[in-house]
Amino acid sequence: MIFHFSHLYVAGHTMDLVICLVRSSVTSSTTQNSSLLRSIKQLLIHAFGRDPTGARSLAYHAAQIVGKTHGYLVSAPCEILRIFMGFSFLLAYVAYGRRNLSGKDTFTPQGWTYIDSTFATDEEQATLQKWLQNDGPVAMTISGDIDSQQFTQLLRQQAQDTLRRLGQWGLADQFSRIMSEYELA
Repeated sequence: MIFHFSHLYVAGHTMDLVICLVRSSVTSSTTQNSSLLRSIKQLLIHAFGRDPTGARSLAYHAAQIVGKTHGYLVSAPCEILRIFMGFSFLLAYVAYGRRNLSGKDTFTPQGWTYIDSTFATDEEQATLQKWLQNDGPVAMTISGDIDSQQFTQLLRQQAQDTLRRLGQWGLADQFSRIMSEYELA
């Protein structure tokens, strides 16, 4: 999980915008805050659009963090932060990067690339490399087609459930609450 988190951590400006988005979306609503949120969203759209291959790569690493939580959930404060950041990045990518990059509404299940699969076969690895370079149909085994209308809600619910399972740390409860208030629209 550290390997995948390190990619998000060094993403610099893009990850900073995601963090800013999360912080701003859960604070009280003011005119100034609304203006800030609009600016952050536009900057994210621009950042994802400027480097679509890099955005897909970061989405893959975030999905790997999320995928690993189902088999290897470790309850430590640093892991909670990594899990939260993985979910946060994916939600922002789907809301402000994915639809703007692909120009497609939904895909059929044939040919999907599952970006959260932690034990990919050689064929799945080849499909993943094609997706990273060229885009195309993509899904997560735990939430389905990332271009579907339901995906954001399913992923947000999954994030809350995962963070609640780590509830012995007060930090997990805080991140779960933040995820429930995280507005993307």
